[in-house]
Amino acid sequence: MLYTAPEICRRVGERVRALRLAQGLSQSVLAERAGVSFSTYRRLEATGQVSFADIVRTALALRAEDGLLELFPAPEYATLDEALKQTAPGRRRAPRRGKGADECA
Repeated sequence: MLYTAPEICRRVGERVRALRLAQGLSQSVLAERAGVSFSTYRRLEATGQVSFADIVRTALALRAEDGLLELFPAPEYATLDEALKQTAPGRRRAPRRGKGADECA
């Protein structure tokens, strides 16, 4: 089935809400645990329209981070040669340094 971006965002918000309720948490408690503002958390449940970093923080607070790692599964290769070709070392960019470099902002 094909979804639009707003539909996917809304469905993510609905799933976050369902998981929060299943764990018996209030919106304010989960917002605090996730380290996001209460208004951001309310917007997440209502529309899903928040930053990816806010979604990651919320998933961690709900202990649901494993699902995030499955968003973009690694490609499956038909042969070992194909896999080696795709993962061959090449020119790589140095990691960013500074404030917030370890976050998804």
